[in-house]
Amino acid sequence: MASDDESSSKGLLDTATVMALATALVYVAGWTYALNYFANFGAGLLSLDIPREYFFLYGFWVFRDSWWLVLLYIGVVALSIWIKGSSMLQGIGRGWRTALMALLPILFLGMVAGVEQVGREFANAQYRTQADARFAGYPQARVWLKDEGIADERLKQAVNDLAASCYRLLIRDKEKLYLFHPPPNATAVHLALLDVPLDAVRAVRVLPDAGDCPSEVPK
Repeated sequence: MASDDESSSKGLLDTATVMALATALVYVAGWTYALNYFANFGAGLLSLDIPREYFFLYGFWVFRDSWWLVLLYIGVVALSIWIKGSSMLQGIGRGWRTALMALLPILFLGMVAGVEQVGREFANAQYRTQADARFAGYPQARVWLKDEGIADERLKQAVNDLAASCYRLLIRDKEKLYLFHPPPNATAVHLALLDVPLDAVRAVRVLPDAGDCPSEVPK
């Protein structure tokens, strides 16, 4: 009876380990994707208040696009189960068995490096695709700033542009709007974000894609 309980507990522990490692890989994929994707807009993750659960969503996108990563992870898990329980390995020396077990963390670290590389390539590929389409998937935003209390010189210079031109809304967090204007050569440069504090905003209107915009920000 005690042996059955021990086997059951061990099985649950192994399952929990497999799930924890899979969750970690999805998170790493999502974090790497976000880091590289928003870097194309000149924004770092520390400046963006992105909820952590979004990283799992981004990671799901990466794994969905690169399904072979799932197969690779299943293969590593299957190999670990085989090494731990295969009767074929019972006859070999303890040293060889330990060496084989030591390969598993190395394989997992290799998977982490592979996931990071895939997440980076996927992020940059998505950016290029969206740039070629002039970021039509992002909504346009017209922003009216308050008449007083604007200390940022960039915002003072952009008051008219924000209310009249075709800025697009990249992301909105609890404190700021992050806007950009797609230039004609968006695939060749990193875009510069204009971060607008919400406490400086009088009104904002978010619109679906309304068609072509001027290639340059109006002066």
